[in-house]
Amino acid sequence: MTDRVCLGPFELESELGRGGMGVVWRAVHVAQGLPVAIKVLTSAAAREADFVASFHNEVFSAARLDHPGVVLLLDTGVVSEEAAAASGGALVAGSPWLAMELLDGGVLDARTWGTSWEAVRELLSRLLEALGHAHARGVIHRDLKPSNILFAGAGSAAPGPRLADFGLARARALDSSGLDPTRTGASQPVQDIGSAHYMAPEQRTEADADQGPWTDLYALGCIAWELVTGQRAFAGDDLFAVTWAHLNGRRVPYTPRFAVPSGVEGWLRRMLARSPRDRFQSAADAALFLRGVERGVGSGLGVLAALPSDWRATE
Repeated sequence: MTDRVCLGPFELESELGRGGMGVVWRAVHVAQGLPVAIKVLTSAAAREADFVASFHNEVFSAARLDHPGVVLLLDTGVVSEEAAAASGGALVAGSPWLAMELLDGGVLDARTWGTSWEAVRELLSRLLEALGHAHARGVIHRDLKPSNILFAGAGSAAPGPRLADFGLARARALDSSGLDPTRTGASQPVQDIGSAHYMAPEQRTEADADQGPWTDLYALGCIAWELVTGQRAFAGDDLFAVTWAHLNGRRVPYTPRFAVPSGVEGWLRRMLARSPRDRFQSAADAALFLRGVERGVGSGLGVLAALPSDWRATE
């Protein structure tokens, strides 16, 4: 870009990265000098009127969240004709954009992050607090995965993990066909394999009514499994294999990469129960049982006993 490019009150400075949904830019609030990150959605479907309206509704819902463990949303809009022209082709007019706080601490690599149970437990506890805050306000993430867990650096006023992309799961779900890849029918567009590793079984069916806080807890359970073992809970080389493993409860063997309390496996299995009713029903419940595990209270007040027999036997 050679010209000054503005999106709302923000001026773009440089590209930070690209992902499945679009491009993230470093920008600055012109009047206040505040650095921010701006995500611009780039698919053709994202510029359709129905999509833009749905996107803004989701973002406004997520903007109600005010928690140190959730990325702060600042503003939203669409790329203007003037901004598109000034960008020299880098932006397309009508594309939705979202401004959020700029974080400089990197993205979670769940398979290598942390070297002790104490560090992992602290991270999980903070993520559960953030999820609890969102769920209490009726906001379900639906696309929780390591790349949506960012870190504020030590220089931040509130360093630590942040949950990102609340409100964007349904935006990700729409492609140019207008279908929803969070459903798995025969006419299904291909779901991003990165997201597929963390999707709960009820997200792979037509049962939207079955989705709730327990859906995000399943995804966090997948992340927690990686943190503890260094491997994904459900292996597969392609979308079909990963989906089959989740739907049939075919987890990889549980082998912690550092010493953990004996009850951690039971806690993880309950987080990963195939049926929503067999999981923790709230982030507060999951956090309570996690504290029980830490205190050595069996597997968290009888986690294994509460699971179906096939889950206790399946590896």
